[in-house]
Amino acid sequence: MEGLAHGQFGLPRNADLINASFALPFCKPESFGELWAWIVRTLRPGGRFSGQIFGDRDEWAPIRPASHRTREQALRLFDGFELERFDEVEKVGCDGVGGKKQHHIFHIVARKKLAQTGVLND
Repeated sequence: MEGLAHGQFGLPRNADLINASFALPFCKPESFGELWAWIVRTLRPGGRFSGQIFGDRDEWAPIRPASHRTREQALRLFDGFELERFDEVEKVGCDGVGGKKQHHIFHIVARKKLAQTGVLND
């Protein structure tokens, strides 16, 4: 991720949507800040993010604690966004290979706020 630049992979500069379905929790913790900053920079005002973040009560949290977030930590990522969906789910379900797992997941759809112009609209 080091030095991730727009256009490096043919990615847009002003995206209307970034969908990170079940991807962010698997980002290396030391690269997450840079990736999240890129997502925020890349979304145009009014653009949407959709994806999941694993919660701190997920069964995998002790294995990769830096990849899991509390509800408050997850919400802080979305300062500057309007949350359209922020669903917290805790349940026993299947993991990726069919075993049982305790899930704690935040399902998120958020719209990046429009830039403030400093001009009052009457």
